[in-house]
Amino acid sequence: MASRPDRDAFWRTVPPRGKILFFGAVFCIFAPGMVLPTTLDHPAPSAVAAALIASGLIGMFWALAAVRNWWYLAGALSIQALTFFGFSGAAPTWLWPRSSGFDAVGMASFMLTVAGYAAFCTFIATEGRRSLRERAELALAQQIHASLVPPIDLTARGYAVLGRSMPSTEVGGDLIDLAHRDGGLDIYLGDVTGHGVRSGVVMAMTKAAIHTARRAGADLSTLLAEVNDVLAELTDTGIFVTFAALRCEPGGKVTYALAGHLPILWWRHADNSITRLDNEALPLGIVEGQPFASREIRAHPGDLLVVLTDGFIEVAGRDGRQLGIDGFERLLTPSAHHPLPQLFDHLVAGVREVGEIHDDQTLLLIRVS
Repeated sequence: MASRPDRDAFWRTVPPRGKILFFGAVFCIFAPGMVLPTTLDHPAPSAVAAALIASGLIGMFWALAAVRNWWYLAGALSIQALTFFGFSGAAPTWLWPRSSGFDAVGMASFMLTVAGYAAFCTFIATEGRRSLRERAELALAQQIHASLVPPIDLTARGYAVLGRSMPSTEVGGDLIDLAHRDGGLDIYLGDVTGHGVRSGVVMAMTKAAIHTARRAGADLSTLLAEVNDVLAELTDTGIFVTFAALRCEPGGKVTYALAGHLPILWWRHADNSITRLDNEALPLGIVEGQPFASREIRAHPGDLLVVLTDGFIEVAGRDGRQLGIDGFERLLTPSAHHPLPQLFDHLVAGVREVGEIHDDQTLLLIRVS
């Protein structure tokens, strides 16, 4: 059975609504305790209500004493003493019912209720330690995820960059990262299959592999190939990472490489048009030895590059139709000239208006200065 410190720690993690549900359930279980085993003599409704409330409170205070603090036992015993006073006939009939004896079937039914409650409490006590440990581990995973995928808000080297990852569960599988390099910026976005703790672990492995390859001076094609080989060797079948890498250099020169990822959207300030920079390779982690190509564009001041994960385009409306990349472009085009924070909020809000979010969402905006 869990120790009292463990139980106290567990109950501190339970939200107020959960506590209300638990102790409300205890109240309802024990409320018939004064009525079931007792043969009542033409009781008044107010007297029956008083007996039900008193019995429920006794059970609730016993529960509080068992799971929180033994001082609550004083409340249970005090109410119990008042019930003896009521059944003694000293209380008026409108306040407390008169008893003409005990019913064996009712007593047996109530004892079964008490036995079931005792088993239930034992289950709570023994599972409390495990639940607390899992919650602590999940909280640690959330902290690690937050440190590995911090939001990006930077203006440097001729570019303004804004990026944020919004997991659909406690731990997400999306990755954004930025590193300074030779007067420019290396920017990465990845999306691990699924979401949750397993995807978060693979995301951390991917980030570590990226940093190792980048420090070795690899170009984007080589970087993706090396990360791909690491993931193909270390991850299970069915786990892969769609990935986008951009190397932004002064003057608007942008080299990019994609691995199974959605196209990069290149919005041109001059004519308010969008060009899709499409993927040409498999995701990372599927086939070892897979080659990856890089491409180069020359962006102009005011141009915008948008990199996103499929959590944005797979949102479906009430008719079941997904937003899709076309729908996202329709959200982007009228507002692409706005400041990046305003544009980011506009895109997120627009997608959420379409339907319910079921996947991690990560969005990266890069403006050429």
